[in-house]
Amino acid sequence: MKKLLKDEKGLSLVEMIATLAIFSIVILFFGMIINSLGKAFTIQGQQVEFQQIANDMIVQMNGIMNKKGLYEKAGYLGKFTTNGTTGKSSWLDQQVITVFDPERADLKSIDWIDAGKNKIGITDVLDAEKSAGKTYQLKNKDYKIKVFQKKNKNESLKTQFETPNYRDTFTIQTSVTILFYKDQIDFSDYLEAGGEDINLSGAQGIEEKEAAKILYVRKAELTYRDEMKARGEIPGEGRW
Repeated sequence: MKKLLKDEKGLSLVEMIATLAIFSIVILFFGMIINSLGKAFTIQGQQVEFQQIANDMIVQMNGIMNKKGLYEKAGYLGKFTTNGTTGKSSWLDQQVITVFDPERADLKSIDWIDAGKNKIGITDVLDAEKSAGKTYQLKNKDYKIKVFQKKNKNESLKTQFETPNYRDTFTIQTSVTILFYKDQIDFSDYLEAGGEDINLSGAQGIEEKEAAKILYVRKAELTYRDEMKARGEIPGEGRW
């Protein structure tokens, strides 16, 4: 019997424990790799979702910009008009693209200091009932979409004498920024110029200070051409 035990080949208890420990480490290592790959695919999938939604929004906005006579029908009067109540120029406020909250009964427009929404709607300024609007929603309910519009970036140019450059052009330009973010951002903290502008990408702006919360940013320049003014029918659709 003693001879048989001595000749027996197999694993001792210590060897078995060591083998199991090594096997567990290997399983854990592969588990971590699979988990990392899963997270990477999830992030990549989210980025594709953000890009697709942003692309669809830009396509719709460009379609709105191509509607002839839109500014004229909207009663747009130009950058020289002011709001009688606040004395503030209506130039920045009047947009032909309307962003609204489709989950509210009144379909309220979303102001640029309002929080973003998981689901938003976009239509043109003439669509009072929002019946022709399109909606966009993120799969993750904790993520939000925010749209910023700034009118005519050329108006920020100055002459050599540091005076405003009121050049006549045939186009009304709008800079659009689409922000996808998580958690909460108080956009009112970034208002400038008496509430007439907002610091998006400048020093200490939203994109810099809220970088940890921002998931994706898409920017676009939209152009509306005043065909009436281009043909010499001054002032065209508006005095601008």
